[in-house]
Parts: sequence; structure tokens; C-alpha cells
Amino acid sequence: ISKLNSTGSALLYSTYFGGAGDDCITGIAVDATGAVYMAGSSTTTNLPTTAGAFQPKFKGYANLPFLIAQDFGDGFVGKLDPTGSKLVYLSYLGGSTNDAVTALAVDSQGNAYVTGFTDSPDFPVTTGALQPQLAGDGGLGLYLFYGDAFVSVVNPAGTALLYSSYFGGNRD
Repeated sequence: ISKLNSTGSALLYSTYFGGAGDDCITGIAVDATGAVYMAGSSTTTNLPTTAGAFQPKFKGYANLPFLIAQDFGDGFVGKLDPTGSKLVYLSYLGGSTNDAVTALAVDSQGNAYVTGFTDSPDFPVTTGALQPQLAGDGGLGLYLFYGDAFVSVVNPAGTALLYSSYFGGNRD
């Protein structure tokens, strides 16, 4: 994660993010204070989740059977302070199989809106979810596991899901 000055002529900060697994940031946003929100997918089983994270532990599998399929592990959502030197929050977001956050937006209150895909039958959903259960998986290819889309809203402290639901039909 790197931040340049407004003219793009100087690096203000730059930091690595991740661990021993495959870590990919696929969504990024900046709020009015300059804090950076990030989201993506990770197979790292010990990311530095923060105290009070709504999902502090990795739930997805690290290796698929026979290592023949795409492995996304769990999604994650995090926030860096404006200096890029401290995690304000970091939480996994996923269930027991493939989960990935693919997009992120932040509102003026600091709520993070994330969307992506999951084939986890135990993906975290909230009471009143539009679609509380996984509707289906399969159809794109023998070893591609995308399942249903999801939409989730994370509170400003990263301690709770305000809303989370599957969204999809009986195939990928």
C-alpha cells in the first residue's frame, strides 16, 4: 500500500501487507481524514487482526484438494490510519471455503461496504439478510469455485457486520 503526494512526485509512505500465504488487495478507498480502507482475499492464516475484530480467525481452507483449483482462502477488510503506520482495524470475512472481497466503498460515517464472492455455506450473514443461505455453486468450470456474490457492511470500528447477505442463484 503506497501513498504519493498530490503531484505524484514523492512517496509519502509505502508498506507491505500480508503474510506467508497469498494476499491480494482488490478494493481500496480513502476517507476525508486520509485513512485508507482496504479489502481483498488471503490464504494467510495469521494476519494481524485487531482486538475486537468481528472475525479474528481465518476460517477458509489454505489448500484445496490436490492443489488443482483456485484458492482464495478468506476475504478481509481493514483500515490504516492516515500516516499508514498503524492498523485501525483488520478482520477476516469468510466461511469454511473460498471467499474474496472484490470491491469496497466507504460512506461519510466510516462504514465500509464490501462485495465479492463466496462458496462457503457458513459465510457470516446478519439477521434480516435478503438471502440468508448459499443458493448454489458450480457452472463456470470444474475447478473454479465462485458460488454466490455477497454484500456486507462493516461498522466504522471494524467490530461488527451491520449487514451481510448472500446474493445469487443456483450456479456461480
